[in-house]
Amino acid sequence: MILFSCKEQTHDDTQHTQGLGNKTEQDSIAKVTERVPPGHQEEEEIEKAKLWLIHSIEDTFKATNDTNDEVIPIYTKRYEEYKSDAINVDMDGGMTEKQFFNKWEDQYNPKMAGVGYGFLIGGQDWGKIKVTYCEVKTKMQDNSLIFNVVIEDLEFKVKYKRDIKIIRSENTYLIDDVLEYN
Repeated sequence: MILFSCKEQTHDDTQHTQGLGNKTEQDSIAKVTERVPPGHQEEEEIEKAKLWLIHSIEDTFKATNDTNDEVIPIYTKRYEEYKSDAINVDMDGGMTEKQFFNKWEDQYNPKMAGVGYGFLIGGQDWGKIKVTYCEVKTKMQDNSLIFNVVIEDLEFKVKYKRDIKIIRSENTYLIDDVLEYN
């Protein structure tokens, strides 16, 4: 039996392959039998996640304005708890800022939580919300994705710059973190 080994040359893909280890023979066979060219499947998954994120943000704010529409959950339960705590810091019944930081600093970046502000945007009132920019920034080793996003309130002329982490959850995605820059 003669074994042949081929090695694909790539352009610095180390960010995407770190921690994956060596390819096995099964990986090579799977690669040959895939119908989708290598890398294309990952690109399709990122595009699908991006579209989900854009539509979820816009639909959530539209549904909140339209009382007849059902709001579909777009956040992990853990992130909802974290952000709810951030919103209520120093409010009646809420934590102090120090308590908030102590509770969440091992799981999130409390400095970027948007303490005192609502989910995704800073305002309590809003007009038409539109995602005007959304590009993948990082693919994490756990397959979560971080998107650089600009959310714009077209009526109030306000832009919100965010890095939003989404994770795969069953047949959809969920937002698991939002770093708020303004």
